[in-house]
Amino acid sequence: MLTVVGGRLEEGEFLDEGAARELAEEAGIQVAPDRLRFCQLPHFHAADGERVIGAVLTLRDWEGTPYNREPETHSELVWVDPAAPPPDCHPFTHEVLTHFATDQLYANVIAPELPDGEAG
Repeated sequence: MLTVVGGRLEEGEFLDEGAARELAEEAGIQVAPDRLRFCQLPHFHAADGERVIGAVLTLRDWEGTPYNREPETHSELVWVDPAAPPPDCHPFTHEVLTHFATDQLYANVIAPELPDGEAG
């Protein structure tokens, strides 16, 4: 399923620092944290009961060529039109992309149970 680059903060990190680290770890690009821009605040309710408030940040330029640095976790790195997420998009990612395309800064995201029993 298509997902966006992301993760959780490590101890002592600010949002922009964590996002820059995740971009380096997952996509092999370097970006100064102050180059990231706030985009969206999703409040995620997973099918398994987990509740998470996330932050979506964007960027326009970076250093390096993006590539899949986690082939054991992800099959490939792709670019998609956020206004038309593909059918194999993870429910959370689908909502984030849709809200990004419509300039919505806040999103309530309720993820369904996925077909294999994994929570969305």
